[in-house]
Amino acid sequence: MDLKEKVALAEAEFGNMADSYAGILEQLRSRIPSALIDDSGWDQIRECAQEIPPTVATFPFGFEIPIHEQEARANFGISVHGLSESAVYYKERGQSADANSPAAALAGLLRKMTTDAPVWEIVAPKMVLEYDVARTEDGTRPAPAIFIRPSERPIVGGSERTEDLGTVLETIFSGAGWDPTPEEVQQAVRVYRAQKDDSTRIGSFSVFPSGKRGVRLTVGSFQNMHEIKEFLERCEWSGETSNITSIVERLKEKKAFVSLGIDVDVTADGPEPTFGLIFAPKVRPANTPEYWIDRPNLWTPFFDCLRELNLAVPEKLLALADRTWGAERVLYSSGTLIILWLVHHVKFVVRQDQIEEVNAYPFFLMCPMGKDSKFFENLDFL
Repeated sequence: MDLKEKVALAEAEFGNMADSYAGILEQLRSRIPSALIDDSGWDQIRECAQEIPPTVATFPFGFEIPIHEQEARANFGISVHGLSESAVYYKERGQSADANSPAAALAGLLRKMTTDAPVWEIVAPKMVLEYDVARTEDGTRPAPAIFIRPSERPIVGGSERTEDLGTVLETIFSGAGWDPTPEEVQQAVRVYRAQKDDSTRIGSFSVFPSGKRGVRLTVGSFQNMHEIKEFLERCEWSGETSNITSIVERLKEKKAFVSLGIDVDVTADGPEPTFGLIFAPKVRPANTPEYWIDRPNLWTPFFDCLRELNLAVPEKLLALADRTWGAERVLYSSGTLIILWLVHHVKFVVRQDQIEEVNAYPFFLMCPMGKDSKFFENLDFL
């Protein structure tokens, strides 16, 4: 059975389960504490998700939950594989939209990722779309942010992979309907070369079609704040980091994380002053069951430290602590649904040496086990 057949088999299960992604998410509503997402938050999610096909639940998905504020709301992210029925939906939607619209640009990106050899030799034919569920002042909803990963040929530091970098930049910019300028490419190359050696890599490239023009480079596998500071200096980023450094050092002393990542927003003028600091308590090997299996209390030192530093709402920390990892079997009309979940990472949004946001990212994987299902036999496509 080839990859496309495996994807189609899994998608058929979800297509029979609900009419939209909103229907799929109803399976989770009672399993996510109201301290994290309340009724109003779910209403916003449902309104946005009802436009999305249920087949996107074939692949891992998740939520962005702000744990620094009282409001119990969340944005959500989905994975779209270029060979899936979900991709067909986005392609057809783009074909019927205005040629200059975000929907048309997204459809073009999906075609490029599965038909352009230089692209799919570097980037896996899968993307993440992150939806902001709140409408803007004019009543519209922002186009989803787009994330792609160069997992087929990783763009590690300490090597001169500028040609691959240029290919991925052109690809991700096209998803927003943009062409990268020479200045934008030059600034991205500067950030890439700021990696000291092959111990770090650019883990993802992302754009925000409804936001400011530019590209977000997520650079991962740093061990401490000292390495982050040196990296930022080589990027020619200028700013103070003494406060955030003291916070990260305290987390390090508590053994609250094993690796750090950083989101750098790059424009034609260089790195933006705001950056994201990403914390992971374990290294997750891709495409293996170990990715989805965490030891109990994995996040306890991190959450305890956030509580001591008054960086998050205590009720949200308690709710997350109860749901950091697990598995549950749920009956549905055609069989059994296995739901796996974990807290994948936590991110600080840092501006002027102050933490503006603290966001947690719980991930979910749904495994339908219908009467004749072979879903678990085909998990290698995830």
